[in-house]
Amino acid sequence: MRTLIQNPSAICASVLISALGATFYNVLPMLVGAAQEDLGFSSWQIGLIPTAFFSGWVLFAGSGYLWLHRANLRVVALGASGVAMSALLLSLHINHFQALLGLTFIAGGGFSCVYGIGTHLLGLTLNPTRWYGLKIAVEPMPGMVILFALPATAISANIFSDILWAMIFVSALLSVAIFFIPSVVSSSEISEDKLAGANDHGSVVLALISVFLFFSAASGMWAFLERLGAARDFDQDYLSALLGITLITATSGSLLTAWMGDRYGNLKPFILSAMFFLASIFTLALPLDMLSFGVAAGVMTFVVGAGLPLIVAEVAARDIEHRLVIMTVPAVGLGAMLGPPVVGFLADGQVFATAIFACGILALLSILTARH
Repeated sequence: MRTLIQNPSAICASVLISALGATFYNVLPMLVGAAQEDLGFSSWQIGLIPTAFFSGWVLFAGSGYLWLHRANLRVVALGASGVAMSALLLSLHINHFQALLGLTFIAGGGFSCVYGIGTHLLGLTLNPTRWYGLKIAVEPMPGMVILFALPATAISANIFSDILWAMIFVSALLSVAIFFIPSVVSSSEISEDKLAGANDHGSVVLALISVFLFFSAASGMWAFLERLGAARDFDQDYLSALLGITLITATSGSLLTAWMGDRYGNLKPFILSAMFFLASIFTLALPLDMLSFGVAAGVMTFVVGAGLPLIVAEVAARDIEHRLVIMTVPAVGLGAMLGPPVVGFLADGQVFATAIFACGILALLSILTARH
């Protein structure tokens, strides 16, 4: 016996609250820059803002293992979103660095709880692969709206406060979806064939490790993609446009996974995605012209967008009791915390070969752990 969600409104609401949980993360680069420009923080200080956010994200999402099966999910999601938006509101009136870090930590915890609940619920659908693909495709959209709308509106001279207000507004709108998620999930039978295909507890943990390794490699490469192009003396306008295009290709990859669903399973398409990722990053290490560099970057982000929902869905498929799929949220958060610093350390002096090789090793390890 395993719980299932088949109501379309509940599924769509779960996708939307995942987008709510990812809003802060998707505008983080712009927020960090605005914090330095408007509040006068130093480079080392603004570097701690993502660390504070992901620390709260990992800690509170990981705690979901203890309470997801006991709590009223609707009440928890409303409370968590309220806490996160309250932290953003307080940040509007506080310029003290340590206090701002604390509020960022709280916001990270609140948003991760909402994100984790959405991830948990989508894992209870009949076709998690399809809905995880749609979820990851939709997640960047609120952030993209904020990033494109703010320069056009120019509400005030303080971009930092504008970003906070925009996040509060978008979060409040998306919070309406919480009322459409189930507070509890009714039980229904799953076919014996599907249960027979699920693996043991250790195999679920290995799939979780694969999520962590794959996203570590992906986040490290994406974070330094612009620097990699700049080291080749590519035009800055070209690189800025390329970063925007890679967001589109990543979304396209997730939409492809959503369209395919579990038609070919999760594991084989994930391994194929990871192999294309390996090929693309080693291509980026070659002396390329701008067009070839852009194509390789597009392939890299496309297969990351396709591969991430596949390996998350593989965790859900192996997790018979559906208790460990929530741990994919801190696994992604830890990957986002590890990847960029590792690449930054290894690429010191604008020499990227060692960093790319390290990302390749992480991607290869993600394949090996997923296969077992």
